[in-house]
Amino acid sequence: KWKEDSDIFNIDTETNNLDPHTGSILLLQIGKSYKQYVIDCRYISIEVFKSFLEDPNKLNILHNVEFDYKLFLSYGINLTNFYDTMIAELIIYSSIDNFGYSLKDLVERYIGEKLDKTVRKNFFYKKFSNFTQEHWVRFFYFCIKFYKYHSSIQTRCFVHNTW
Repeated sequence: KWKEDSDIFNIDTETNNLDPHTGSILLLQIGKSYKQYVIDCRYISIEVFKSFLEDPNKLNILHNVEFDYKLFLSYGINLTNFYDTMIAELIIYSSIDNFGYSLKDLVERYIGEKLDKTVRKNFFYKKFSNFTQEHWVRFFYFCIKFYKYHSSIQTRCFVHNTW
């Protein structure tokens, strides 16, 4: 039911390294503006979400989609219909040097909060704590806010099957 009542979702992954070709997905985060889900992919296969991630009728909002796209491909998942908040920021600010386009930078610029991403170093090989899950749910929830902001200024950067 949760995936039937909305057509816009935040998608994020956490991996065991920064190479999408050799990394493994540890967490898959799927969310809407009012509800977030964190899936521990060490126990639940990412392939369970293949049809959802490939659904062209859903808009998937990600930050730095290039990484996640390559990662999903390594699992046989062809992510479709996505919006990249990082690419949108690069277009809005014309790739200004030293401006900062990471999700952390966007949260600081638009929300005024400093986010500590070092918490993810603590969960590579152990059970995720409630703090860790709440931290990441909150962290990636901001993508939908950035999407709405970009939409409000008529900046659209939809990318579809460009690789």
